Amino acid sequence: MAPPEHNSPPAHPISRPCRGRAVWRVVGVGLTLFGAFLIMVWRGCGRRPITLPERAEWCARTSRRLLRVLGVRVTVTGARPASGCLVTNHLSYLDIMVLASVRPVVFVSKAEVRRWPGIGYLVGLAGTLFIRRQSRLQVSAAVTRMQEALDLGVVLAFFPEGTTTGGDRVLPFRASLLEAAVTGQLPVTPGCLRYELPGGSVPDEVCYWRDMTFFSHLANLCRHREIRAHVTYGEPMAASQDRKQLAHALRQEVLRLGGFPPDAGGEVENF
Repeated sequence: MAPPEHNSPPAHPISRPCRGRAVWRVVGVGLTLFGAFLIMVWRGCGRRPITLPERAEWCARTSRRLLRVLGVRVTVTGARPASGCLVTNHLSYLDIMVLASVRPVVFVSKAEVRRWPGIGYLVGLAGTLFIRRQSRLQVSAAVTRMQEALDLGVVLAFFPEGTTTGGDRVLPFRASLLEAAVTGQLPVTPGCLRYELPGGSVPDEVCYWRDMTFFSHLANLCRHREIRAHVTYGEPMAASQDRKQLAHALRQEVLRLGGFPPDAGGEVENF
């Protein structure tokens, strides 16, 4: 005789996407960004210019509010970087808010991010250093600006892959932006980002890559009850080697933190 079937509900029910939730969250994102803009305008009317560390703090507070609106829950493993640079893998525009919410940072980003609706506006006001990586002259100028920012004591965060992925790999690291850390002999902390989406697909609904469009991606993401973001920090690495060796060591550590198999070589792009 076959044993009776038990159809008890799971301990953690899978949430179902909801269109009404998406509408309210999109409105909430707009209102949060508008309120953040007003705060920055009010502060900008003061007698002194807004410093880069103050902009990073503003971005951190705004990111926490946006993540609450979007239903993103962040968990952190490892020690937050205290100085120098932070490098991680890159999966989505959410990465910017997640990293900023954990620890105030100033981002170094490709120029295309400036055109991302909402997020480009946020990171622009936050003092982000935008560069065109196809131009050696622009990269050289960016390294100088990075050194100036590091001298102010801020932590610089950037994504050395140069683009986003679906989370199944870590692309070759571009070594050029590590020059500022090597020149200043500053520590570089590796980190790994990972997401969970109960009832959904992380590569198709959280990761922002391939030919996805921003508004349709955001609207669909807002339909889900909860998104879980995981940030894992490794130990800071001393920038006492040349930038290609440093990029190799950092990528190997990001692979390890993310549970990927190690890659023997051929994973560093000098520019």
